[in-house]
Amino acid sequence: MLIGKPYDPDAQSLPISQWTEVYDDYADTHLRQSATDTVVGKIKNSVSLVRFHSNDRALEYRLNVKPNQNMNANEFKTKLVDKMIFEGEALVVIIQDQFYIADSWTVDKKVFKPNFYYDVVIDGYEINRSFYENEVFHFDYHNAKFKRFLNHLDDSYGKLFKRLIEIHMREQQIRVYAKFPGLTSKSPEEQSRFTKYLKGLETKIKEDSVVIAPRQDDYDIEENSQNYLGRSVSEVQTLENMYVSQVANALQVPPLIFSGELADVSYHNENYIRDCIRPLVDVIATEINAKYFKLTELEEFQGVKPNTIQLLYNSEFAMAKDGEKMIGSGIWTIDDVLEQQGKPRLNTPLTTRRYLTKNIAPLNEDGTLEET
Repeated sequence: MLIGKPYDPDAQSLPISQWTEVYDDYADTHLRQSATDTVVGKIKNSVSLVRFHSNDRALEYRLNVKPNQNMNANEFKTKLVDKMIFEGEALVVIIQDQFYIADSWTVDKKVFKPNFYYDVVIDGYEINRSFYENEVFHFDYHNAKFKRFLNHLDDSYGKLFKRLIEIHMREQQIRVYAKFPGLTSKSPEEQSRFTKYLKGLETKIKEDSVVIAPRQDDYDIEENSQNYLGRSVSEVQTLENMYVSQVANALQVPPLIFSGELADVSYHNENYIRDCIRPLVDVIATEINAKYFKLTELEEFQGVKPNTIQLLYNSEFAMAKDGEKMIGSGIWTIDDVLEQQGKPRLNTPLTTRRYLTKNIAPLNEDGTLEET
């Protein structure tokens, strides 16, 4: 059975190997996504656990339960964060009191008038109307460091993987030298032709897994190859950790969260929430408060406040000790702690009163201890 075909330096033949296609797929998808999917996936999962509290129950329902008739809150927040991180911005339009994330849009920016949004596309459907600034939420989250990383990741990862492919192909390559009588001379034309032949043979060896080359009487080509053992599993793991760390640093995520080398899990988790999650959800809350509420409403504590408590505690039992301290400090009421846990306020005389530290006794309105 004939495998491949002889190399003809004057012909434009297709490569025998399929490695080129494999490399293209990796360069376009896996090499760019392998590191970012790990880190961004964790961020999206974390934001999906964040609840947005507000005294406006309709708004709270849209943000935490059902933004529109086709999405639930987790799907909505995951898609929103994805666009904010990878594209640096996201647009949510309000149509009939429902929230929709735009795929693309065009904005006409003004200085002394509200901005104007048009050519808005949602799930492939172009909306045949325009929107003013007060009809949309425009979330800006530009991360220059992460953007630079994405721009250069293809090149750096591609060069590395291309090198690995070249080593592997030379390690597994089948080379066939076919000897046949031929007439050659030492003329400049013949030397030029032979040089062209060698360059073509070099290209085929680099690109193809099977190489068949003619062997002439006047030229004897010997193969002098090295034994390429490739990279070990530990080396590949080290490279993967290196790129994950770069993405994590760009997005303000402690890299040790992904390596498993955690001496203090709670410390790194708190840093992760403070440096990565809170700034992200604060962008969302700030934009909504600026567009959705009036000043008087914000003064009455009707604005949106993100709650990250579920990222710190896995269960109510894990929060019990801190909850007791909060109630005993006299600053938080039982209703306040219930709200932090995502539960409704009871608004009873017992749950709205404040209690003082060690004795956990109810306080009078003037701040003195109630006599028992």
